[in-house]
Amino acid sequence: MAGVLFQQESYKRGVVLGLTMAEIVLIVLFTLLLVLAAVVSKDKREKAILISERDDAKAQLALVEKLAAALRSEAIPDPEAFFRELVIAKEAAANAEKTKVELREARAQVAQLTAGKDALAKTNAELTKQNEKMRADLGIAKDAVPGHQWPPIIRLSEADNYFFKSGSAELSADFRNAIVEKVVPKIQKIAADYPDVDVIEVVGHTDEQSIRSRYSNLDEAMIEAVKTRDVSSLVPGDNAGLGEARAVAVVSMLNQDERLKRFSVLPLSGGQLIKLDEKLTTGSKGDVKERRRIEIRLRKHQSAD
Repeated sequence: MAGVLFQQESYKRGVVLGLTMAEIVLIVLFTLLLVLAAVVSKDKREKAILISERDDAKAQLALVEKLAAALRSEAIPDPEAFFRELVIAKEAAANAEKTKVELREARAQVAQLTAGKDALAKTNAELTKQNEKMRADLGIAKDAVPGHQWPPIIRLSEADNYFFKSGSAELSADFRNAIVEKVVPKIQKIAADYPDVDVIEVVGHTDEQSIRSRYSNLDEAMIEAVKTRDVSSLVPGDNAGLGEARAVAVVSMLNQDERLKRFSVLPLSGGQLIKLDEKLTTGSKGDVKERRRIEIRLRKHQSAD
Protein backbone atom coordinates (compact mmCIF):
# COMPACT_ATOMS: atom_id res chain seq x y z
CA MET A 1 0.00 0.00 0.00
CA ALA A 2 2.74 2.28 0.89
CA GLY A 3 4.43 1.50 -2.42
CA VAL A 4 1.32 2.38 -4.38
CA LEU A 5 1.00 5.69 -2.62
CA PHE A 6 4.64 6.45 -3.35
CA GLN A 7 4.17 5.76 -7.04
CA GLN A 8 1.10 7.98 -7.18
CA GLU A 9 2.97 10.79 -5.46
CA SER A 10 5.83 10.40 -7.90
CA TYR A 11 3.42 10.49 -10.84
CA LYS A 12 1.89 13.68 -9.54
CA ARG A 13 5.30 15.29 -9.36
CA GLY A 14 5.80 14.50 -13.11
CA VAL A 15 2.59 16.28 -14.14
CA VAL A 16 2.54 20.08 -15.04
CA LEU A 17 -0.77 21.78 -15.82
CA GLY A 18 -2.24 18.39 -16.44
CA LEU A 19 0.49 17.40 -18.94
CA THR A 20 3.21 14.88 -18.42
CA MET A 21 6.83 15.80 -18.95
CA ALA A 22 6.89 13.80 -22.17
CA GLU A 23 3.95 15.74 -23.55
CA ILE A 24 5.52 19.04 -22.54
CA VAL A 25 8.78 18.03 -24.28
CA LEU A 26 6.82 17.16 -27.39
CA ILE A 27 5.04 20.53 -27.33
CA VAL A 28 8.33 22.38 -26.91
CA LEU A 29 9.87 20.42 -29.76
CA PHE A 30 6.83 21.12 -31.98
CA THR A 31 7.05 24.84 -31.17
CA LEU A 32 10.75 24.86 -31.96
CA LEU A 33 10.00 23.15 -35.27
CA LEU A 34 7.38 25.78 -36.12
CA VAL A 35 9.83 28.57 -35.33
CA LEU A 36 12.52 26.83 -37.35
CA ALA A 37 10.10 26.37 -40.26
CA ALA A 38 9.19 30.08 -40.13
CA VAL A 39 12.86 31.05 -40.12
CA VAL A 40 13.58 28.69 -43.02
CA SER A 41 10.56 30.03 -44.96
CA LYS A 42 11.70 33.61 -44.42
CA ASP A 43 15.22 32.69 -45.46
CA LYS A 44 13.84 31.05 -48.62
CA ARG A 45 11.79 34.16 -49.47
CA GLU A 46 14.76 36.44 -48.96
CA LYS A 47 16.90 34.06 -51.01
CA ALA A 48 14.27 34.08 -53.81
CA ILE A 49 14.22 37.89 -53.78
CA LEU A 50 18.01 37.99 -53.92
CA ILE A 51 18.01 35.50 -56.77
CA SER A 52 15.41 37.61 -58.64
CA GLU A 53 17.42 40.77 -58.09
CA ARG A 54 20.56 38.92 -59.21
CA ASP A 55 18.78 37.74 -62.36
CA ASP A 56 17.54 41.29 -63.07
CA ALA A 57 21.05 42.62 -62.55
CA LYS A 58 22.40 39.96 -64.90
CA ALA A 59 19.77 40.87 -67.51
CA GLN A 60 20.59 44.57 -67.20
CA LEU A 61 24.30 43.77 -67.38
CA ALA A 62 23.64 41.71 -70.48
CA LEU A 63 21.77 44.62 -72.05
CA VAL A 64 24.60 46.99 -71.16
CA GLU A 65 27.15 44.58 -72.62
CA LYS A 66 24.98 44.22 -75.73
CA LEU A 67 24.71 48.00 -76.06
CA ALA A 68 28.44 48.33 -75.48
CA ALA A 69 29.06 45.73 -78.15
CA ALA A 70 26.73 47.60 -80.49
CA LEU A 71 28.57 50.83 -79.76
CA ARG A 72 31.88 49.09 -80.50
CA SER A 73 30.49 47.63 -83.72
CA GLU A 74 30.08 49.39 -87.06
CA ALA A 75 26.27 49.57 -86.52
CA ILE A 76 26.75 52.78 -84.54
CA PRO A 77 29.76 54.55 -86.02
CA ASP A 78 29.32 57.65 -83.82
CA PRO A 79 28.15 56.74 -80.27
CA GLU A 80 28.07 60.36 -79.11
CA ALA A 81 25.85 61.34 -82.02
CA PHE A 82 23.69 58.31 -81.30
CA PHE A 83 23.16 59.39 -77.68
CA ARG A 84 22.52 62.98 -78.77
CA GLU A 85 19.87 61.74 -81.15
CA LEU A 86 18.38 59.66 -78.34
CA VAL A 87 18.21 62.76 -76.12
CA ILE A 88 16.70 64.84 -78.95
CA ALA A 89 14.17 62.09 -79.67
CA LYS A 90 13.24 61.96 -76.00
CA GLU A 91 12.81 65.75 -75.89
CA ALA A 92 10.79 65.64 -79.12
CA ALA A 93 8.55 62.97 -77.63
CA ALA A 94 8.06 65.11 -74.50
CA ASN A 95 7.30 68.18 -76.65
CA ALA A 96 4.88 66.16 -78.75
CA GLU A 97 3.06 65.06 -75.63
CA LYS A 98 3.01 68.67 -74.40
CA THR A 99 1.73 69.83 -77.79
CA LYS A 100 -0.94 67.16 -77.68
CA VAL A 101 -2.13 68.46 -74.32
CA GLU A 102 -2.05 72.04 -75.61
CA LEU A 103 -4.03 71.00 -78.70
CA ARG A 104 -6.67 69.38 -76.51
CA GLU A 105 -6.89 72.56 -74.45
CA ALA A 106 -7.02 74.69 -77.63
CA ARG A 107 -9.81 72.52 -79.03
CA ALA A 108 -11.72 72.97 -75.80
CA GLN A 109 -11.24 76.74 -76.02
CA VAL A 110 -12.32 76.75 -79.67
CA ALA A 111 -15.42 74.81 -78.72
CA GLN A 112 -16.17 77.38 -76.00
CA LEU A 113 -15.55 80.28 -78.39
CA THR A 114 -17.76 78.66 -81.03
CA ALA A 115 -20.53 78.24 -78.50
CA GLY A 116 -20.07 81.87 -77.44
CA LYS A 117 -20.09 83.00 -81.08
CA ASP A 118 -23.31 81.09 -81.73
CA ALA A 119 -24.88 82.65 -78.64
CA LEU A 120 -23.76 86.13 -79.76
CA ALA A 121 -25.10 85.54 -83.26
CA LYS A 122 -28.44 84.49 -81.81
CA THR A 123 -28.51 87.55 -79.54
CA ASN A 124 -27.50 89.82 -82.44
CA ALA A 125 -30.27 88.38 -84.61
CA GLU A 126 -32.81 89.02 -81.86
CA LEU A 127 -31.53 92.58 -81.33
CA THR A 128 -31.60 93.22 -85.09
CA LYS A 129 -35.18 92.02 -85.25
CA GLN A 130 -36.17 94.24 -82.33
CA ASN A 131 -34.30 97.20 -83.88
CA GLU A 132 -36.06 96.74 -87.22
CA LYS A 133 -39.43 96.62 -85.47
CA MET A 134 -38.61 99.77 -83.48
CA ARG A 135 -37.45 101.60 -86.62
CA ALA A 136 -40.61 100.52 -88.43
CA ASP A 137 -42.73 101.76 -85.51
CA LEU A 138 -40.89 105.11 -85.65
CA GLY A 139 -41.27 105.36 -89.42
CA ILE A 140 -37.52 105.30 -90.10
CA ALA A 141 -36.54 104.08 -93.57
CA LYS A 142 -35.17 100.54 -93.56
CA ASP A 143 -32.01 101.48 -95.49
CA ALA A 144 -31.35 104.66 -93.48
CA VAL A 145 -27.93 104.68 -91.79
CA PRO A 146 -28.19 104.54 -87.97
CA GLY A 147 -27.13 107.55 -85.94
CA HIS A 148 -27.70 111.26 -86.41
CA GLN A 149 -27.98 111.72 -90.20
CA TRP A 150 -28.55 114.82 -92.28
CA PRO A 151 -30.44 114.69 -95.58
CA PRO A 152 -28.18 114.96 -98.64
CA ILE A 153 -27.64 118.35 -100.30
CA ILE A 154 -28.91 118.94 -103.82
CA ARG A 155 -26.30 121.00 -105.70
CA LEU A 156 -27.16 122.85 -108.94
CA SER A 157 -24.14 124.57 -110.52
CA GLU A 158 -23.36 126.22 -113.82
CA ALA A 159 -20.84 123.42 -114.36
CA ASP A 160 -23.83 121.06 -114.60
CA ASN A 161 -25.73 123.36 -116.98
CA TYR A 162 -27.89 125.13 -114.38
CA PHE A 163 -27.49 128.68 -115.71
CA PHE A 164 -28.54 132.16 -114.64
CA LYS A 165 -28.12 135.14 -116.88
CA SER A 166 -24.79 136.82 -116.18
CA GLY A 167 -25.00 139.09 -113.11
CA SER A 168 -28.75 138.40 -112.92
CA ALA A 169 -31.16 136.27 -110.89
CA GLU A 170 -33.27 135.24 -113.88
CA LEU A 171 -33.38 131.49 -114.56
CA SER A 172 -32.70 130.08 -118.01
CA ALA A 173 -35.50 128.09 -119.65
CA ASP A 174 -33.55 124.84 -119.24
CA PHE A 175 -33.00 125.62 -115.55
CA ARG A 176 -36.72 126.18 -115.02
CA ASN A 177 -37.59 122.89 -116.75
CA ALA A 178 -34.97 121.03 -114.72
CA ILE A 179 -36.48 122.32 -111.45
CA VAL A 180 -39.89 120.95 -112.43
CA GLU A 181 -38.73 117.65 -113.91
CA LYS A 182 -35.64 116.74 -111.85
CA VAL A 183 -35.19 118.86 -108.75
CA VAL A 184 -38.68 118.56 -107.25
CA PRO A 185 -38.70 114.71 -107.60
CA LYS A 186 -35.30 114.63 -105.84
CA ILE A 187 -36.70 116.72 -103.01
CA GLN A 188 -39.69 114.37 -102.74
CA LYS A 189 -37.39 111.33 -102.57
CA ILE A 190 -35.30 112.86 -99.78
CA ALA A 191 -38.45 113.87 -97.90
CA ALA A 192 -39.71 110.27 -98.16
CA ASP A 193 -36.46 109.00 -96.64
CA TYR A 194 -36.50 111.68 -93.92
CA PRO A 195 -40.18 112.09 -93.04
CA ASP A 196 -39.49 114.63 -90.26
CA VAL A 197 -38.14 117.34 -92.60
CA ASP A 198 -40.51 120.21 -93.32
CA VAL A 199 -38.19 123.10 -94.28
CA ILE A 200 -36.37 123.59 -97.58
CA GLU A 201 -33.42 125.97 -97.56
CA VAL A 202 -32.28 127.37 -100.94
CA VAL A 203 -28.78 128.86 -100.69
CA GLY A 204 -27.33 130.99 -103.49
CA HIS A 205 -23.53 130.95 -103.98
CA THR A 206 -21.27 132.91 -106.33
CA ASP A 207 -17.61 132.90 -107.27
CA GLU A 208 -15.32 135.78 -106.24
CA GLN A 209 -15.51 137.87 -109.39
CA SER A 210 -16.43 141.42 -108.42
CA ILE A 211 -19.67 142.97 -109.61
CA ARG A 212 -19.19 146.35 -111.19
CA SER A 213 -20.25 149.13 -108.90
CA ARG A 214 -23.94 149.73 -109.37
CA TYR A 215 -26.94 150.70 -107.38
CA SER A 216 -28.68 147.78 -105.63
CA ASN A 217 -32.45 147.82 -105.27
CA LEU A 218 -32.70 144.64 -103.20
CA ASP A 219 -33.62 146.46 -100.01
CA GLU A 220 -36.64 147.98 -101.70
CA ALA A 221 -37.60 145.26 -104.22
CA MET A 222 -36.70 141.93 -102.57
CA ILE A 223 -39.83 141.43 -100.46
CA GLU A 224 -42.09 142.40 -103.35
CA ALA A 225 -40.25 140.02 -105.65
CA VAL A 226 -40.88 137.19 -103.21
CA LYS A 227 -44.59 138.02 -103.17
CA THR A 228 -44.96 138.37 -106.94
CA ARG A 229 -42.42 135.65 -107.75
CA ASP A 230 -40.90 137.96 -110.34
CA VAL A 231 -37.16 138.51 -109.97
CA SER A 232 -36.57 140.25 -113.29
CA SER A 233 -36.56 143.67 -111.60
CA LEU A 234 -33.96 142.75 -108.97
CA VAL A 235 -30.58 144.49 -109.35
CA PRO A 236 -27.94 143.17 -106.90
CA GLY A 237 -24.93 145.40 -106.20
CA ASP A 238 -22.60 142.70 -104.83
CA ASN A 239 -22.10 138.92 -104.68
CA ALA A 240 -23.97 138.54 -101.40
CA GLY A 241 -27.01 140.21 -102.95
CA LEU A 242 -26.63 138.20 -106.17
CA GLY A 243 -26.63 134.94 -104.22
CA GLU A 244 -29.75 136.02 -102.32
CA ALA A 245 -31.57 137.11 -105.49
CA ARG A 246 -30.82 133.83 -107.23
CA ALA A 247 -32.04 131.88 -104.19
CA VAL A 248 -35.29 133.89 -104.33
CA ALA A 249 -35.67 132.94 -108.02
CA VAL A 250 -35.48 129.22 -107.21
CA VAL A 251 -37.73 129.60 -104.16
CA SER A 252 -40.39 131.24 -106.34
CA MET A 253 -40.33 128.18 -108.63
CA LEU A 254 -40.55 125.68 -105.75
CA ASN A 255 -43.40 127.58 -104.09
CA GLN A 256 -45.43 127.30 -107.27
CA ASP A 257 -45.16 123.51 -107.29
CA GLU A 258 -48.15 121.76 -105.65
CA ARG A 259 -45.95 118.79 -104.74
CA LEU A 260 -44.09 120.88 -102.16
CA LYS A 261 -47.03 122.66 -100.53
CA ARG A 262 -46.34 121.22 -97.09
CA PHE A 263 -42.82 122.70 -96.95
CA SER A 264 -41.64 126.09 -95.82
CA VAL A 265 -39.16 127.23 -98.52
CA LEU A 266 -36.54 129.80 -97.45
CA PRO A 267 -33.98 131.76 -99.54
CA LEU A 268 -30.46 132.25 -98.17
CA SER A 269 -27.17 133.59 -99.51
CA GLY A 270 -23.65 132.28 -99.11
CA GLY A 271 -22.30 134.92 -101.48
CA GLN A 272 -18.71 134.32 -102.47
CA LEU A 273 -17.57 133.16 -99.03
CA ILE A 274 -18.14 129.38 -99.05
CA LYS A 275 -16.07 127.01 -101.18
CA LEU A 276 -17.27 123.69 -102.57
CA ASP A 277 -15.73 121.82 -99.61
CA GLU A 278 -17.95 123.89 -97.30
CA LYS A 279 -15.03 125.86 -95.89
CA LEU A 280 -14.58 129.61 -95.92
CA THR A 281 -12.53 130.93 -98.79
CA THR A 282 -9.21 132.64 -98.18
CA GLY A 283 -9.42 134.46 -101.51
CA SER A 284 -9.53 132.99 -105.00
CA LYS A 285 -10.33 135.29 -107.89
CA GLY A 286 -11.44 133.98 -111.26
CA ASP A 287 -14.27 132.53 -113.29
CA VAL A 288 -15.27 129.31 -111.45
CA LYS A 289 -18.49 127.79 -112.76
CA GLU A 290 -18.68 125.18 -110.00
CA ARG A 291 -18.88 127.88 -107.32
CA ARG A 292 -21.75 129.65 -109.06
CA ARG A 293 -24.37 127.34 -107.71
CA ILE A 294 -27.61 126.76 -105.83
CA GLU A 295 -27.63 124.35 -102.89
CA ILE A 296 -30.92 122.93 -101.62
CA ARG A 297 -30.97 121.56 -98.07
CA LEU A 298 -33.83 119.93 -96.16
CA ARG A 299 -34.22 120.10 -92.40
CA LYS A 300 -36.75 119.96 -89.62
CA HIS A 301 -38.42 123.15 -88.38
CA GLN A 302 -36.90 124.50 -85.17
CA SER A 303 -39.37 125.75 -82.58
CA ALA A 304 -38.92 129.29 -81.23
CA ASP A 305 -38.36 128.11 -77.66
